[in-house]
Amino acid sequence: CNRGGNCSPYGSDKVVKWANAAMGDRDEAPVVPRLPHFRIPAFRAFIPPLPRFLIPPFVPMPMPDVTMTAVQLPLPWKTRTPAGSQALTIGTHTYELHIARHRRARRYVLRVTADGALRLTVPIRSSIEGGVTFARRQETWIERERVRQLARSAPWRAGTTILFRGEGVTLTMADGVVMCGSERIVVRRAHDDLRPVVEAHLLATAARELPPRLAELATPLSLSVARVAVRNQRSRWGACSAKGTITLNWRLIQMPPPVSDYVILHELMHLKQLNHSRRFWRAVADACPHWRDAERWIRRHGREIL
Repeated sequence: CNRGGNCSPYGSDKVVKWANAAMGDRDEAPVVPRLPHFRIPAFRAFIPPLPRFLIPPFVPMPMPDVTMTAVQLPLPWKTRTPAGSQALTIGTHTYELHIARHRRARRYVLRVTADGALRLTVPIRSSIEGGVTFARRQETWIERERVRQLARSAPWRAGTTILFRGEGVTLTMADGVVMCGSERIVVRRAHDDLRPVVEAHLLATAARELPPRLAELATPLSLSVARVAVRNQRSRWGACSAKGTITLNWRLIQMPPPVSDYVILHELMHLKQLNHSRRFWRAVADACPHWRDAERWIRRHGREIL
């Protein structure tokens, strides 16, 4: 280090002499310039890779001859009860309960089938036990539906009263001709049950009358229908597909004409709104102002004919 306290790798004497020569050998303290410091890089050991002939070949270890058995550990949560059939006792009556899961179901749905059994539809994410509990709580409804099913399965004979165009008409038979209101049905042979003959005639009448009535109601609304079909549906009055096909239940002919018109207008409005949103019901109210009265009639008498 020189007298100014600066360290230099070139030596202190050489620095002083160089400074004095620059200053002309004056008595003033020499000015020693600050020289840059050099950083020596750290030493890194270099290990050359081994030649390939010195690396031992890989030899797989032999697996022991052990027979492995898979064991299912018990899960910490409760497993679902599979769908199927079981006996359900409600009150003094025992029913056969058929349980089925449906991916589109959003709630428990209970039905009484024609043979007196119960059918329970369960959503995918719901439990079977919850559905059975739901079915047990419907004792009053099940008994009422069972009585209705018995009355529905009863044969139709002369003197039986049925609904036709919203009115109760009594079937009469004479000389091989059955009269159902204003409808004259020819019976070629004797029948213990007139239901199949009368229903076939009413279906043909509905297929002849309902499509023209639908076209008549659709014209003022500027709606075009791709196709109209009349079928024997067991769970709905009508349907409308995304392709513009409308399907109607032949039992609409047993309703009063205003109620039947409401069902047709209901399906026509699905051509505008393929849902049951508020916008849909506003369209229904505009096209059919008496739709609430028609809904009340369907709730009160619909189960008698469907």
